Amino acid sequence: MITIKKQSKPIKNLKKGDKVFVDGHELIVVKHFLFMEYKDTNEMILELENKEKTKKYQLRYFEGQLETSLEFYYLMKNFQYVKVDNVKEVYW
Repeated sequence: MITIKKQSKPIKNLKKGDKVFVDGHELIVVKHFLFMEYKDTNEMILELENKEKTKKYQLRYFEGQLETSLEFYYLMKNFQYVKVDNVKEVYW
């Protein structure tokens, strides 16, 4: 499980240009959007990239279940996001 070390504002308020730190690495928010709508919740995605804009990532979570649902993904070969299991903490 990924630990949320600190939140400067609620995750739902993160927008393009905001900074997110994943295990100490600074990433920039590119987009924040609804991925899937379910009966009782919504699955959300934060698209992220490194400062050099050479690597792309995603933070995925369910509204109302942030602490237990947060997952981190890395874009492989420009078409498939792969889950990264060894991420320890995030903050923004």
